[in-house]
Amino acid sequence: MKNFNHNVAISASRLDTLESCSWLYWCKYHLKLPDSTNAGALKGTCCHNIFEHFLKKKYKKQVVEIIKKRSVTHHKVIQRYISSYIKKYPDYLSEFDIEDINEMLVRGFSSDFFCKGGELQKAEKDFDLEFKNPSFRIKGFIDKCALYRNKGLIGIFDYKSSQKKFSGKKREKNNQALIYEIACEVLFNLKGFIKFIFLRFDDPFQEHKYNEKEIEKFKSYLGEVQKKISNFTREDAISNFAYDQQYPKKDQNGESDFSGPIMCGRAKFPGQLKRDGNPMWYCPFKFPFEYYVLIDSDGKLLKSSFKKEELDKGENLTIKKRKYNGCPRFNQ
Repeated sequence: MKNFNHNVAISASRLDTLESCSWLYWCKYHLKLPDSTNAGALKGTCCHNIFEHFLKKKYKKQVVEIIKKRSVTHHKVIQRYISSYIKKYPDYLSEFDIEDINEMLVRGFSSDFFCKGGELQKAEKDFDLEFKNPSFRIKGFIDKCALYRNKGLIGIFDYKSSQKKFSGKKREKNNQALIYEIACEVLFNLKGFIKFIFLRFDDPFQEHKYNEKEIEKFKSYLGEVQKKISNFTREDAISNFAYDQQYPKKDQNGESDFSGPIMCGRAKFPGQLKRDGNPMWYCPFKFPFEYYVLIDSDGKLLKSSFKKEELDKGENLTIKKRKYNGCPRFNQ
């Protein structure tokens, strides 16, 4: 592998965004607009941090005890961490979320946490790899992986806090799983299998496997994607609005992706309410808004935020107020 100087690496989230809506991609990766988080994502991060800590062998007895009791409420260290974590995000989390986090932790610990029959590898492994013929660069982050010597395989395990498992197109062709497959070939010189662990389900596992033909086809696709994102223009940004795509079709289980026009939301203005009085959901980049950016002496945007006080103005840094005019598909 040589460095071919691709200035933009393809991650699963970047690729998912590009496929879902060209304007969403433009907002996130070129305009770098601020985007609010949500309680579900924060809970997932909390669980992820705890799992990372307890993967060490010296904590195995504690994990076994958690599995036997089907509870983490007795573990004072975990409870202290959850409480301190929640206090960092008062706008999103409260003490009412502790029970939900506890349940997600129990499912994670009870889901073959130490990978029986395999040898746990170094946790939290970053990768940033470049390829030639076709030419592309991929990057990602591995939550947990294990070597299964008797099978000659590497298992990649990734925790998910979402309320739905992958379905439809994302079940058939999962970008994250395919990128993991390619990374396994380089990092371990082995074929991999990928298991997503959905922490909100009693049956949490969803396994993805792809044959060589599918992987090679995906590599060719990544080569085309690399060309596009390395020279992405505003013209590209308005070429594939989610609103103009087809509504997602249901798979054999009656499930469908969150894609197409439903990604835009039905709200016609910010704050519009449903009949039950709750606010309508809509894409965070659908309507205009004002925000702040932190810029260095070379004019490079370092960070953006809805709140000016969240930007730390240091030496040779400038804070500016900007206005986003909304998605052009809805705000001509």
